[in-house]
Amino acid sequence: MVSSSNSKAIILSEIIILCVRPQQFPELINEIKPFIKDHHIIISIAVGVPIEWLRMEFPNCNSIFHIHPPSTIFASSKGISFIASEQKNLTDSNLIVKDIFESFGEVIFVPEVDIDNYAVFVGCSPAFISRMAANWINLAIENGIPKEVADKIIVATFQSVTNSLVNLNISLKDFENKITTPNGVTEMGLRVIEKYDLGNIFVEIINKSKDKIKKIKNIFNAIEQI
Repeated sequence: MVSSSNSKAIILSEIIILCVRPQQFPELINEIKPFIKDHHIIISIAVGVPIEWLRMEFPNCNSIFHIHPPSTIFASSKGISFIASEQKNLTDSNLIVKDIFESFGEVIFVPEVDIDNYAVFVGCSPAFISRMAANWINLAIENGIPKEVADKIIVATFQSVTNSLVNLNISLKDFENKITTPNGVTEMGLRVIEKYDLGNIFVEIINKSKDKIKKIKNIFNAIEQI
């Protein structure tokens, strides 16, 4: 059923997936909470909106979940969904939610306190990696490689790395060693990476993303205390 009325959709549904932006939550929750009953299963995929806040808003609901699905599903790809639940045991509601998100790939249950940490890596990493790949493609083009060839190089590279990790069970370090000759061309490039310590850049990328989640979370903690 498709409806332009949120209240009507709630009344005629059992599983409610809240997939609006965090700043839209207070208005949406105020609209639908009079219609939430104990049989409903509430699933929130908003970053930084804790289960504790949802529990305060939906005291009659017995099943509330905080989930971060892989952002790659929007590109018709699969990934890992991380699920936080109030229930410590595997209840019927847990199984229902697990079945839904297994259609997108693997499902892992994690403590609510940890889910925002997972959200950065499962939600943001594809964009970070895509930006780096795009820069690499542009660099290849600037060095005289046709764009269509540069695109193929990136695709073949990702496929090779993925195949090594998944199918051949080779670690990233072992993969690097297999294609690096001592004092060779590749090692010269790797020394530049070590010199500028890209690890620190990655740390700053992750920390900035986590800081944004903390700011969102602080808003909902403040609302809860009012």
